[in-house]
Amino acid sequence: MQPLISIVLCTYNGELFVKEQLVSLLEQPYCNIEIIISDDASTDSTPQILKQYENIENIKIFYGNKNSGITNNISFGLKQCKGEFIALSDQDDIWKPEKIQLMFDNIKDDILIYSDSELINEDAQPMHKKLSQLRNMHIGNNVLGFAFNNCTWGHAILFKSSLLTKILPIPYNVPHDSWIGFIAAAEKRINFLDIPLTLYRQHEHTFTSTLPTKPYKSDKYAKQEDYLKRLNWLKALSEYHNNPKKNEYQKLFLLFSKKEEKKFVFKLFFFIMKYFHSLFAFSKKKKISKINEARKLCRGIKIVN
Repeated sequence: MQPLISIVLCTYNGELFVKEQLVSLLEQPYCNIEIIISDDASTDSTPQILKQYENIENIKIFYGNKNSGITNNISFGLKQCKGEFIALSDQDDIWKPEKIQLMFDNIKDDILIYSDSELINEDAQPMHKKLSQLRNMHIGNNVLGFAFNNCTWGHAILFKSSLLTKILPIPYNVPHDSWIGFIAAAEKRINFLDIPLTLYRQHEHTFTSTLPTKPYKSDKYAKQEDYLKRLNWLKALSEYHNNPKKNEYQKLFLLFSKKEEKKFVFKLFFFIMKYFHSLFAFSKKKKISKINEARKLCRGIKIVN
């Protein structure tokens, strides 16, 4: 029998799309799958929709009593997995029928593999764009690339359960998919399957933004929030015990924190330029745009209480 693969589906107020996604998960022809559903105290009809699937043998559903947030919900779902391999599922996407089988066939000796995705709109109509057109998809162990970018979207990954002890606990307020990709790159390497296997839905309630958006120009609170999130992320990476670039991340975190003291952190800019190719390896922007982004990253920030 093929190894058990656990699919973790975390839900929260997903009544519009979750049933369509569940149908696509159940239509996977791979014969040995368990589906772990963790609902984060939805206030819409999501729990009622999920109850329709409670009697299906390979589905386990957990209902939270209070909303705990996406990170805690995913962590809980991961702890329930019994599979040798684990895949994450968003509540609003549609998986192609061959997804799990192709991911399993291609992971081989790697610890994590991720595939391409096709973007669709709220009505499941194609947007004629793939994630690989928006980001450089990385094969290897470039951990520095995760400092300011990501290529391993959660909905697109399959990883070996041996990685769980490294992933958990997921640090507070960090993007879980970037964290999993970083840990996999730090521990071994990540691989990419150049086939779109997910219809990745874009709509106004999407948890993370995929398509480029206009940046805040005058909202000092938004800029502060972005800075604090980035600082928290760099701190988490710098503290990971098995980070092969631990020294570089510790220095990057220290220099990034200087943004609170200076109008422009020149030492941070010089550091970014020194590791320019690694830090921006996942970005598809032209070189001049990457340099401009580096300059913006070095601008000071005034913390507003």
